[in-house]
Amino acid sequence: GTMTSLPRSIATSSRVTSRSRAVVTALAMALALILCHDASAGTPTEELERFFTAAAAILNDPATEGNADERLRAGRKLVADLFDFGEAAKTALGREWQKRTSAERDEFVRLFTDLLERSYISSIVARIRFDDGIKVNYVRESIQPNSATVLTTVAGKDGTDVAFEYRMWKRGDRWAIHDVVVD
Repeated sequence: GTMTSLPRSIATSSRVTSRSRAVVTALAMALALILCHDASAGTPTEELERFFTAAAAILNDPATEGNADERLRAGRKLVADLFDFGEAAKTALGREWQKRTSAERDEFVRLFTDLLERSYISSIVARIRFDDGIKVNYVRESIQPNSATVLTTVAGKDGTDVAFEYRMWKRGDRWAIHDVVVD
């Protein structure tokens, strides 16, 4: 597999407060939920690699150094453009989705999106090693006509690799993540 390394300076910069460092670190992991949009769809792995490149650019932008809120906004925009939160929320609600009003559906998607971001971030931040930056190893990809799975690993705090399995589907001319399985 290939390796992508997110910047070490984000996790270790002495100019970033511990709260800001935690927010930036959380942003890096939240960004792992989605794929980077590209006008020409590539393979799911290529899109995931482009995503990590875009995430690193956001985290290394000197214009937002020391401004965790601005980096978080940029990261959330990237996430909102590419992760299919609406479909994930609809799937999670099941048959109840059809019984809800449009306003209730919108509210559920908003709350579900917030829950996914927070639970994923807290789970990952507790397990991933950041001292040398985040190194993503692309292990394997499985593609069907309208769905795909990409298995990656990231070094864990205990020295073992933590596996991330991204389950994706084809949405128009690009791949979108609808589920992430950790370990």
